[in-house]
Amino acid sequence: MSDINLTNEFLQASINIKNLSYLPDNDTLLLLYSYYKQATVGDCNIISPNFWDLKETAKYNAWKLLTGFSKEYAMKFYIKKVNEILLK
Repeated sequence: MSDINLTNEFLQASINIKNLSYLPDNDTLLLLYSYYKQATVGDCNIISPNFWDLKETAKYNAWKLLTGFSKEYAMKFYIKKVNEILLK
């Protein structure tokens, strides 16, 4: 798959997930968030949030776990996960 096709498929997946009629569970949302951030930004580049901010800490930790993963891999996994959700 070419870079342009992968990028287009990734962008379409991000549109499709936003138009979903229901909200996936928190674990799935964290997974999608982390792969989206890795695909669009790369390695986590923010300071760890305050420990009492549970939501932001969970997002930070999920993204931080992907350090070193390529943007292409993150895009592919994001697309795969969105497609799984859409087929449910």
